Amino acid sequence: MYEFFLLNKPFLLVVIFILGTIIGSFLNVVIYRINTGRGFGGRSMCFSCNRTLTPVELVPIFSFLFQKARCAKCKTKLSWQYPTIELLTGVLFVLSFLGVLDLLPSTDISLIFNILFGWLVMSILVVITVYDVKHKIIPDQCSYLFAFVTFLRVFILFGQNGGVGLILPKMGVLFAGPILALPFYLIWLVSSGRWMGLGDAKLALGLGWFAAVYAPTFSPLTSNIAIFLYAFWTGTIFFMLISLLGWLLRGLVYIKLLKKSHALPIMGIKSEIPFAPFLILGLLIVFLFRYNIASLIFDNYFI
Repeated sequence: MYEFFLLNKPFLLVVIFILGTIIGSFLNVVIYRINTGRGFGGRSMCFSCNRTLTPVELVPIFSFLFQKARCAKCKTKLSWQYPTIELLTGVLFVLSFLGVLDLLPSTDISLIFNILFGWLVMSILVVITVYDVKHKIIPDQCSYLFAFVTFLRVFILFGQNGGVGLILPKMGVLFAGPILALPFYLIWLVSSGRWMGLGDAKLALGLGWFAAVYAPTFSPLTSNIAIFLYAFWTGTIFFMLISLLGWLLRGLVYIKLLKKSHALPIMGIKSEIPFAPFLILGLLIVFLFRYNIASLIFDNYFI
């Protein structure tokens, strides 16, 4: 199986990307319907005219472009979230496949399981990211599902002969989730939720366990440190760039080179910023790109 994947990698990457965009189309439905009381089944329809969409209108990315970002019947403008999530999911499916293919044991059962598990995790993280950006909150059902499946994963072992068994993981792996969640919980507790939401601590549970299993070249401790650092660094850079852009646009409005409606609100110390995307980005840097700045310092001391 491993040799088959290697020999057909270019073709498989195209197929996987297409599969990812299809899953991304479904994730758009999940994101729009979660916490609304509506189920995730049933035919997709236009939110404006309630017309059931045809199969041609459901083709990921291309249907959006061919329709010029409007409903084919009522001409209501469609959100760019649709193709963005489809494209993002397709890319993450490809990167996850490559990450598993290059990292983990190559027995057929373990390879297939870890590829599918990686896709499941990427799908959950896409929903969490987009929902947090839109609503400034992480849905509990997604965080709990993510924590649950990653916690179970630390107990599964694949043997070199293709066998599957249950193990008692090392203490560092078992407590990787709580260790990463602890600082976010303390920040939430000390600030009474003003600096950070409790949802970030819940998300960190799954991130810690996932990194402990899928970044085995690093110790769980340094993986957690790296995720923590990357999240705060990228979040700080984003905050500074958005603030700078806000001041720049306000300046253009002041000298009447831009309409006031085009200016961004200037972000301050009390501005609410969704933090889940930066936590997830930190995990992806460690898992997909194998870059762990903390390991350069600490791996010689914590194994």
